[in-house]
Amino acid sequence: MNFKFHSPYDVVVVGGGPAGIGATLAAARNGAKTILIEQASFLGGNLTFCLPILTYFSLQGVQILNGIPQEFFDRIRVNGGSPGHVDTKGSWMRTYSLADPEIVKYVAEEMVEEAGANILLRAIATGPILRGDRIAGITIDGKGGPEIVPASIVVDCSGDADIAARAGAPFQKGRERDGLMQATTMMFRLTNVDMEALADCFTIGLTFAVKPGASSPSFLRGATYFDRWEKAVRQEGLWEDPHHAIFVNSIRDGELALNTSRIVNIDGTNILDISRAEVEGRRQVMKIFRFLKKHVRGFERSALISTGPFLGVRETRRIVGEYKMTRDDVIEGREFPDNIARGAFPVDVHVPDGSGIFQEFVRNGGSYGIPFRTLLPIGVENLLVAGRCHSATHDAAGSTRTMGQAMAMGQAAGTAAALAVCTNRPVRQVDTELLRETLRHHATVLEEDDSPLRLEPWSGDQIKHGTIML
Repeated sequence: MNFKFHSPYDVVVVGGGPAGIGATLAAARNGAKTILIEQASFLGGNLTFCLPILTYFSLQGVQILNGIPQEFFDRIRVNGGSPGHVDTKGSWMRTYSLADPEIVKYVAEEMVEEAGANILLRAIATGPILRGDRIAGITIDGKGGPEIVPASIVVDCSGDADIAARAGAPFQKGRERDGLMQATTMMFRLTNVDMEALADCFTIGLTFAVKPGASSPSFLRGATYFDRWEKAVRQEGLWEDPHHAIFVNSIRDGELALNTSRIVNIDGTNILDISRAEVEGRRQVMKIFRFLKKHVRGFERSALISTGPFLGVRETRRIVGEYKMTRDDVIEGREFPDNIARGAFPVDVHVPDGSGIFQEFVRNGGSYGIPFRTLLPIGVENLLVAGRCHSATHDAAGSTRTMGQAMAMGQAAGTAAALAVCTNRPVRQVDTELLRETLRHHATVLEEDDSPLRLEPWSGDQIKHGTIML
């Protein structure tokens, strides 16, 4: 097989989702010659699902995401793509930060190009180039055939640890006891929805906000269960369990994004499973849409305008790193000497068999640190892994997998990669204090004392505690 050669790069980032965007911006801004490889025709990854970017604030109202994640969100808002951080009292998140998917694509590309990094779209990263246990670049494939991209450092932000796994780094998938992974979802969007009618039944976490281009508040988000329409659910065979949750949000009046389909027993690293799930997901969307239009007030005139750009996968591979985050690290709000980011979302696991959503909250509505060691896979040098596939247990990853935390991990990985290049040392030997100092310089929140903003505290009865099953 004949390979074409790219000119060499200091840093190659694989995957253009939240983690990849953060890694690319950080590496390029810190002086590294950087290229971002993405298999889709756009940047954004899961950010293009019309889901909120979580978690900018802890339940106590302390801002824990700043730096690139906040800058990225600010740029989306300025371009008319978000109502901003909206307070959602009594919910399992402090703020709801919606982003329009088309604005996300535009802003991501604009920021990456401004940083001086290159973007390569519709390119599939097929594997690592190894020299002993050291990664020296990646191979890619596209319309022009196979190519080699040499690199000093590779940052795997694929979401599935594709490069790390193919480089021989150890990993785990799913629950520790049986390997089963969280349920997957096909998002979809509707138009011509009566927004005023939604407040009658989508009352869980009901939130109103002033949306882009509007002058007064309107329905932003809410949730409910299908047991409100239990008889019709059973008659039409919509779900085996009528107590099935439906989450909806609206970034513009008349339009609604829905998160409710559930496709189980899917391995997101298996092409046959993914193909089956994509087809099944769209089948479920049509069935749900027809049900809502027929039985639920507010959807009578609605029309389906899009399904997700791809299946929503919550969990696949997680690397085995120098440290593995645990449930207790999350729930107890633990700190680490090598914190490079913070999290605050509850352990949020969409149960693999589809029976519901398990949530367990960070103690006292606080937050926890994410250590740099979770980005360092065992056994492979000059490789970093950022995003949902960093080193964590199944339960801990139920919290750290959120898009905001993925972008923050990406910023840390990109910064570490640039520092390794600048100091001419392996990335595993980067001075952690220098890394943390550099991140702080770029407004990253490493400890709660670094927080730039604190919202008015919720009262004790508004903060979620303990464990719940949705």
